[in-house]
Amino acid sequence: MDVGILLSTLGLLRGGLETRAACLGSGLARRGHRVTLVAPRFGELAPDLSSLPVTWLRVPCEPCDSRDQLSSAFHDACREHPQARRLMAEHDATFTLFAPDTARFSAWRRSEGRGHVSYYSGGGRSWLERDLSTVRLVNPLTAQKNREVADFPMDGELLPGVPDALLAAPYTVRERGRRLLSVGRLEPNKGVTELLALFRRMNDPEAELRFVGDGPLREALEREATERVSFAGAVGQEQVWEEMRQADLLVHPSSCESFCFTLLEAQAAGLPFVSSDVPGIRGAVPDGSPLLPLDEPGLWLATVRSLLKDFEARRRLSAAGREWAGRYTWEGPVAALEGFLRLAAERASSRQSSAASRPPGPSPTSSA
Repeated sequence: MDVGILLSTLGLLRGGLETRAACLGSGLARRGHRVTLVAPRFGELAPDLSSLPVTWLRVPCEPCDSRDQLSSAFHDACREHPQARRLMAEHDATFTLFAPDTARFSAWRRSEGRGHVSYYSGGGRSWLERDLSTVRLVNPLTAQKNREVADFPMDGELLPGVPDALLAAPYTVRERGRRLLSVGRLEPNKGVTELLALFRRMNDPEAELRFVGDGPLREALEREATERVSFAGAVGQEQVWEEMRQADLLVHPSSCESFCFTLLEAQAAGLPFVSSDVPGIRGAVPDGSPLLPLDEPGLWLATVRSLLKDFEARRRLSAAGREWAGRYTWEGPVAALEGFLRLAAERASSRQSSAASRPPGPSPTSSA
């Protein structure tokens, strides 16, 4: 099959959707499909993305203030790009993972009579209602926590995955934990401001805090940071994994998640974690994981302090996390997506055949 994966943020951000697009595209290519990843370009794409066994189609568009505006600009730029127009008209199936992209590109594909697969991970009812995809997939935890998904027709679920190499790489649980790690966008809903405040309250001269990721709060965080707080910025996947192997505890006080990719990767790496107890995280971690209410900073402080000192507790969390993450290798999601892409192509072909065989109806001016 010729498959196109379109994501307006791919190469610009490194988050769950971006990682899914890269890993699913790579997996499909290794199964023998011709895969084109279509993305905008502001400067250079991350080096590890450019090495994937897929074709890159970079469609430049102007910088935007929001992701929705970026999606709109990306769609308009693809309309003007000869290779993107040809892909949308000719490829067997296309796939989007971001709700605003889906609303725009699924309508375009339908006008071409071609199959399109969407992945819904949140974004609101208005985006769902604009989804004209031939096949619609959903993040399973999103379906559980969002009522608007329950009565919307979906064709299946698509789980995240982790690479076998991450599960196989060694992780050492150190006798005395010192390094705290945060991985994700530096934005309010990730709780990074609260995490920095927690670290300052620890008043532990041996502890360190490392932020991996970038975002709108980075400048403010750097102004408030002490000498034992460091920032890696936006880095490639391999470096994220190395940061996890060097850390002793991931602290993730996020207020909004849908099957949190950061926690899944941390568990695969063997890194113990403390996280917020919110929908989208419950069910994505094993029973007995340290999930804490966001409105109890004292409990967060006590839990983090205790785990850094408790070697056995971190060892148990490391082992349980790896066992849990072992259920989520990429082989399963890639095979599932392959089937859904074939289904989309078949449905589109069937619809075209049905339309071609239908006798013409009365003209608008004829009488009843």
